[in-house]
Amino acid sequence: MTSGGGFVFAINIALGLSLLGGFGGAWLYDRRRLDAFWWFAAIAMALVSAAFELSLAYLDNARAPRFLLFATHLAALMLFVRGVAAHYGRPFRWTPILTFYAASLLLNIAIIDLPRQSLVRLAVYQSPYFLMTMLGALLIFRDMRGALEKTFFACTLIFALQFSVRPVIAALAGGQGQSPAFYLGSAYGLLTQAIFALSSLGMATLMLVLVMRAIILDLRQKGLHDRVSGLLNQSGFEEEVSRHAAQTNGGGNHAAFVLFEIDNADAIIDHGGDEGLESAARVVGQLVQRHKSETDIAGRLGGNTFAVLFPKLDTTAAAEWCEELRGMMALNSTQWDRGNKRMTASFGVTRRRPGEELGELLKRAREAIYRARQLGGDNICVRDRQRYVLPRTE
Repeated sequence: MTSGGGFVFAINIALGLSLLGGFGGAWLYDRRRLDAFWWFAAIAMALVSAAFELSLAYLDNARAPRFLLFATHLAALMLFVRGVAAHYGRPFRWTPILTFYAASLLLNIAIIDLPRQSLVRLAVYQSPYFLMTMLGALLIFRDMRGALEKTFFACTLIFALQFSVRPVIAALAGGQGQSPAFYLGSAYGLLTQAIFALSSLGMATLMLVLVMRAIILDLRQKGLHDRVSGLLNQSGFEEEVSRHAAQTNGGGNHAAFVLFEIDNADAIIDHGGDEGLESAARVVGQLVQRHKSETDIAGRLGGNTFAVLFPKLDTTAAAEWCEELRGMMALNSTQWDRGNKRMTASFGVTRRRPGEELGELLKRAREAIYRARQLGGDNICVRDRQRYVLPRTE
């Protein structure tokens, strides 16, 4: 292990242990991150493979460790591909992959006693590694979007290609060593270990970055959502409305805006405490999520107050949407009210003016809610551009 190849091999082991801790920690933090789980398993299997590779320095031509080295190394690559599929939400077909894995093992058994210096044997030996890694590269290529994914694809492609060029490296380096025991001490061993270290480090580092990015984005999304209703919280709602305004050069001229409040919030709190209000907010959040379209922006602004921006609706259509939601709330009252009373809300509908700030929009919508409350609550009022209020007609 004092050779150059042995030194690089030791570095590979140290890097593998570090990455193992990184992926393991990411998965323990968020058990939903199946990509972290499978990549943790891939690196763990790669370390097992490294142990068999190290054993050859002492067991030399023993068939069992040579076969197990190949089997565990290919298994590690298979687990890597499974992690790629999990990261991008792609299905992973175990049956054809395992069939390929089993066929590769049989092929390895068939060539295990061929002359070690045979370049044909070396090419056949490395081909399953190359093909398995190329499958992972193909999955990445199908879903790569930004610069990070493109770099990940490039690193994975380089990692796959380093298996395919090993026969060329062996020919240029004067062979692979007299026997497996001399592999790490040979020029071939030094070169292949160095290339493996650089390519695998780049690929594995990007894998860890992708996992951590996904966790950070998930945490950010949670920070922008209300834990009770599942809708955007006030900060998240303001951010999404601002983004919509930027995308439409000031908010457009047709986006309808609805602000509504659950009626009798004080009575709900008196009857069921804060849990009672949260129960009502949870039901309303579920109904809004079910009723809104993908382009609508919905949030809970706190307590019993909710808001929805409709980029594709006018005030008439938005008022109809409110009427439908009002009916749905009445039908779902038993989910939250222990007194068997109907859930009601007061709705204020208005239209966003080009370039209008959210504060001004909320002010006009609250005026409409105030008018709806004057009519006894459980009502929908529309405030049009001329700043007068039209009550909902029965």
